[in-house]
Amino acid sequence: MENHNLYALVLQWIPDISVQFFVRTKKNRRKLIADNEPLKEYENNPARFSISEHIGLLFRYIEENFDGEQEAELILEVPDDNLEEVKSIAQFSLQNNQNGTIAIQCIVTRLSEELEEAHCAKEQPVSSSACKIAVIGKLKSGKTELIQACVSVKEIILSEQYREYRSESGETWYELPGIDISENNMISVWNVLDKLLADGLTHVVYCFFSMAGKMEDIERIFLHDFRKAHPEIRVCAAVTMSVNLDSAEELAQVIHHSLLSMPAFVTLAREYNSKAGYVAPFGIDELTNWLGGSDASAG
Repeated sequence: MENHNLYALVLQWIPDISVQFFVRTKKNRRKLIADNEPLKEYENNPARFSISEHIGLLFRYIEENFDGEQEAELILEVPDDNLEEVKSIAQFSLQNNQNGTIAIQCIVTRLSEELEEAHCAKEQPVSSSACKIAVIGKLKSGKTELIQACVSVKEIILSEQYREYRSESGETWYELPGIDISENNMISVWNVLDKLLADGLTHVVYCFFSMAGKMEDIERIFLHDFRKAHPEIRVCAAVTMSVNLDSAEELAQVIHHSLLSMPAFVTLAREYNSKAGYVAPFGIDELTNWLGGSDASAG
């Protein structure tokens, strides 16, 4: 039975579909764990998490974050089908965690049907014909070429706030004007995305020009805050014009790890000829597979 006078780490877990971590305070309030915690990575990559492999990380979190407490609880909320398996894993893990400084009680309970249905519905991939994708990034960051490489365009509609591409396969792409990086301009981009959200926006692709070799702090903050405000929207980065593959992959890794494992795809949208030779386009299939709901790896 839960003791609300104790701190608790709460895990809500549906295998391969959803992972969420909360801290329950002594006032019986739940709050999300901090964004810089290693566990946070699994919320963005639920297929990588399993209790059998990672329960030790949960005990470590309690030891490191509830320092000074003599007792704490680890509450595991899982679907009914996983109850017995998780109880067995938790019992075994508790026996191997007797040397910790905090006495931990492990409680395994059934995840409510309402939460399970909500998590499962959220993770259903959007059919490609229903996708509405906004492509944003700095001035000359390769947005137009990326879109042209990803989609067979049926119709282009111009407006003051974006260029709308309607594809032959049914999805809609919105190319926002290149951002002259400043706080006011980033706010303007956010406002346009809010309007597109009301029209059913499903994805955001942020373009980084590989030859620039960096992500601005204001871009990192924007992407972090937007993903936090709109967890229902799938957001990724596309590193464009990746002629120097080593530097492009390095930038993708920086983006991936700076933004809680946000997918970052290394791309070359069209063939590139140089004195060193010909480079064929690459990375587009991985990006479009991810947009269509596939778990293609990135970053």
